[in-house]
Amino acid sequence: MIVAREGADAVEVEQPSERPAARRGGRAPSPATVAALAGLIGVLVGSATVLVALGDAADRPGAEELSAQQTGPTIELEGGGQDLDQVAAVAQAVLPTVVRLDSGSGFGAEAYGSGVVYRADGYVVTNEHVVNDRETVNVTFSDGSETQGTVRGTDERTDLAVVEVDRDGLTALPIGESEDLTPGAPAIAVGSPFGLEGTVTSGVISALNRPLQVTTDEGPQQYDNVIQTDAAINPGNSGGPLVGTDGTLLGINSAIFTQGPTPANAGVGFAIPVETVTSVADRLIESGEVEHAFLGVSGEDVTAEVAERVGVSRGAYVEEVLEGTPAEESGLAAEDVIVGVEGDEVASFTELIGRVLRFDVDEEIVVRYVREGDERETTATLSARPEDDTLD
Repeated sequence: MIVAREGADAVEVEQPSERPAARRGGRAPSPATVAALAGLIGVLVGSATVLVALGDAADRPGAEELSAQQTGPTIELEGGGQDLDQVAAVAQAVLPTVVRLDSGSGFGAEAYGSGVVYRADGYVVTNEHVVNDRETVNVTFSDGSETQGTVRGTDERTDLAVVEVDRDGLTALPIGESEDLTPGAPAIAVGSPFGLEGTVTSGVISALNRPLQVTTDEGPQQYDNVIQTDAAINPGNSGGPLVGTDGTLLGINSAIFTQGPTPANAGVGFAIPVETVTSVADRLIESGEVEHAFLGVSGEDVTAEVAERVGVSRGAYVEEVLEGTPAEESGLAAEDVIVGVEGDEVASFTELIGRVLRFDVDEEIVVRYVREGDERETTATLSARPEDDTLD
């Protein structure tokens, strides 16, 4: 769990789900930011500064295809509408798909987090910061059985990881969609807060397309396009699912914002959207690693001042096009406003990041933009992200 705390100049975060007070990087914490079971890193919440995309989700299996591929039981919901009865029905259906992960030296270790069965043939999705640099973790299923899982792969950039277990016929959580969500829609979080596996909390989707920029020892780290929820998320919920009232996966719980000396729910939690989860998880399962694609622009949302100057009220305002990048080669320039990618509308810079997250290295995308009042289109071929780039 990444725990965000408001400071004088920025926001600081912790990762209290996996290990005691292991410093991960960032600026020195004030006394108010120190808490048990926390790995401290710095974070900023604000406009995204550079476009990064990974993985092409176009070829990944959808929920129906995944279900057909799997041999395990399927989830069926019973109950009424979107009320407490429906929350109970969702919880009953989802709980068999959620696991507790102990990443200490043995079963029952104090370093813990959550995970969700992604595929019935033995693949569990969780957070990268839950497994950290470990090669194996202990997995406890909803029926109380335990086994050792092997970390198939991790992706620090999206804070996602896949753990492989030697089991077949597991109950996998159906894949949903986050793009059609609206603030106020019901949301349910399931996981192991403070090691209490099988905990269910409910709330709503508070906001969409939030950017979180995290500072680590390796430099700034951008978590793009995350979902904000007020469903109670606490240390130990990291890696567990955020689901809708249809019992499908909306995202993986990863971070909370909190104040005070102890990390705990304050009604502001964050989840990695399911489209990013599936894109990354499929590639980790296939090859154990994820290659990130790169467009090469920095910018911000369209502000009132920018809107008055360029005549566009919504979109991703380009402040800079980086030299030698696909953006430059496509003809994009500073002061362009990107308003669409591959036929999908783009209302903000953060949303632009989310759109490009669907595509793969070397994939060609059509970018729609406004320049000097005229709407235009160009084609960009995404490149591999440079290893030494530290802009996001």
